[in-house]
Amino acid sequence: MCAIGAANVGSIEIYFDNVLKTNKLFHRKYIFRDRNFDEDIVPTKGEPFGQFNLGSTIVVIFEAPKDFKSDVKMGQRIKYGQPIGSRNK
Repeated sequence: MCAIGAANVGSIEIYFDNVLKTNKLFHRKYIFRDRNFDEDIVPTKGEPFGQFNLGSTIVVIFEAPKDFKSDVKMGQRIKYGQPIGSRNK
């Protein structure tokens, strides 16, 4: 998952990490840092992950199982908590 905020507009906050925040002003300059984690972060289903503070998009890339059916159409807007697909059981 990649959270992308609009340039020079707002910021991104991740709830499980108080240090990781974008667009922080430090001595009159904006600082940018990458962050890598030693362990996987595995939120529970439906758990809030973070928030955008003005301007946003999320890019999700994953290897879907063979029985995965996408419920999203090209250009469709997705709302918080809306399923993006299902598995045929």
